[in-house]
Amino acid sequence: MSHVSSRSMGPERNINSTVRAGRWSLSCLPACIYIATSLCTGEFHPFSRFEMYDHFPAEAHGFSVMNGNGILLPSEKLFGLRTADLSHSYSAAHDRFSIHESDSAKLMVRIGESLMGQLLERANPAVLPDTLILNLVIIRAGAIGPDFENITIHRHVSGTEL
Repeated sequence: MSHVSSRSMGPERNINSTVRAGRWSLSCLPACIYIATSLCTGEFHPFSRFEMYDHFPAEAHGFSVMNGNGILLPSEKLFGLRTADLSHSYSAAHDRFSIHESDSAKLMVRIGESLMGQLLERANPAVLPDTLILNLVIIRAGAIGPDFENITIHRHVSGTEL
């Protein structure tokens, strides 16, 4: 009896696997069409003709804000700015100040002052710590993995700037 019942389930099992395979191939169809179209129209990695998306930079930068004890502070909560917003401000300040300043150390001081000014304008003084430290974090692609460099570009201490 068991032999007969297993044979009767065989065709049902084949039908179910065929249905599952058909569903899978239909769900992949849009991706396959996109990839084929991108390859035929001359798109390249990662499927973009725009230079900023066709390669990966060797270096990236980000920011961290710390108190005087070196504890990271939530920039979005304290200042209403995400670290990505600081990165955009950094790029704009770098472009603006590099026209007038050729010394890289002085350039970083001016950029740091500008960014710290933006943070302090948006901050609630009642919740700010006595000391704020703004760090530029540079991430470089290395042979083994990423290399990180942390540079303090500005320090603000309770109403005075150092």
